[in-house]
Amino acid sequence: MLKLAGGGLLATGLSGLAAPAAWAAASPVSSGAAPGWAKGFDGQRKADLGDGRFLNPIMAGDHPDPSILKDGADYYMTFSTFDSYPGLVIWHSRDLVNWRPIGPALHKNIGAVWAPELCKHKGRYYLYIPTKGPNTSWVTWADRIEGPWSEPVDLGLPNHIDPGHAVGEDGSRWLFLSGGDRVRLSDDGLSR
Repeated sequence: MLKLAGGGLLATGLSGLAAPAAWAAASPVSSGAAPGWAKGFDGQRKADLGDGRFLNPIMAGDHPDPSILKDGADYYMTFSTFDSYPGLVIWHSRDLVNWRPIGPALHKNIGAVWAPELCKHKGRYYLYIPTKGPNTSWVTWADRIEGPWSEPVDLGLPNHIDPGHAVGEDGSRWLFLSGGDRVRLSDDGLSR
């Protein structure tokens, strides 16, 4: 239970988690003032409390449909960017809490981007990108996560979202898509 400033109580249902303790330690109700949270590189409240605990949300703003890739000790993330260009900004983290933007993978307007898949196969990075208007799926690739990224290639997969890249035991490459569909990809992952 948390005591609210107005005297009421709130049942958190979060027994044993760090967040209620972090709230209590960092935000005394009696002062009436907002806590002086540390600010990140973007001027927003920093999620990392510096003692192994963190606050949600990890990142300020709207970051829907994230795709996270673990590559060695590094994590890379991108997310739906809809009609914003440059789009598909790649973010980097070592701890899944502190994120920094690397740069956009998409510079050309290919439609409203949503639910991308970021993956790595045989040393090359790939982004599988569903779009609306046109209603299709694209792929772009880079030899380094920082880019440069290739021009997007239309895979001709209309009416699908949520691609998931997989490699079979025989080395064949696949995209699993919404609706339970799957499509075999070429060996280079750039066509079907």
